[in-house]
Amino acid sequence: MLTVTGVFNSSSDSEQAIRTLARSGFLVGSMSVAGPEGREFRKAVTQLLSKDPAKFAIRYGLAGATLGALLGVYASMALPAGHVLSGTPLISGLVGVALGTMIGILTGFMFDLGRQKYAAIVTTDVSTAGKTLVSVRTKDMTERFSAEAILEEWSAIETFVKAEPASKSSAPAA
Repeated sequence: MLTVTGVFNSSSDSEQAIRTLARSGFLVGSMSVAGPEGREFRKAVTQLLSKDPAKFAIRYGLAGATLGALLGVYASMALPAGHVLSGTPLISGLVGVALGTMIGILTGFMFDLGRQKYAAIVTTDVSTAGKTLVSVRTKDMTERFSAEAILEEWSAIETFVKAEPASKSSAPAA
């Protein structure tokens, strides 16, 4: 793994870099930010601090409601007249909406649970000399170049790449 770090003079530039990295598919848990304590820095890291598990629940809930309504209406028309589910299309559609919404919300929450949401955030004046550092761990060279380009796009005054040391288990025997 490689860690790409950008040094920013402006917290607003680092904020835009963080947003772009997240939109480009980098997990928030793979990012670290260090910067001076203050309102501007806190604003820059809100993307990393935000806990929004409801985002997926809402998306999946709406999809489930739509699918449930369609299946409910279809079932009411396709089933024989004496069947329990063959009531009016309106009632069957509403039941489908309710069931689809519940299943969709649960699916959305379960999908969200598997994502790593937390990043390392350090506030200090000593190590950063008033600058903001944004680091992102990458899995391969493609991600490395993508992260480096994003950091430079948002005016990083310097970027550098560091390879993580190999673990002891993967080191060759002496």
